Amino acid sequence: MTLPVAGTRLLSNLAIGVTLYRSAGRALFVRAGSRPEDLPPYVLKWLGEVESIEEAEFSETTPMIGISAAAVMYDLIAHGYCLVEPDSAVAAGQSRSTA
Repeated sequence: MTLPVAGTRLLSNLAIGVTLYRSAGRALFVRAGSRPEDLPPYVLKWLGEVESIEEAEFSETTPMIGISAAAVMYDLIAHGYCLVEPDSAVAAGQSRSTA
């Protein structure tokens, strides 16, 4: 049995289908096949009126600016969805880079 080397991404070869809902600078990633109506009500309230919907494949190596793709992947696997507010992600990235 071979154990992974430290720093190896265990899910890097895993890609899952997602539906991306966007609204007013916010994004909601939902595992493909899930319906928004099945999500907790606060998620839909947080998102607001949907402005666009996009189907895509997602992996922990998907390039994202200011957001950890591995963290998004974790939320998708653990919860079935991930909420992203880009302004917060960019601010978090800036605070990390100045620390």
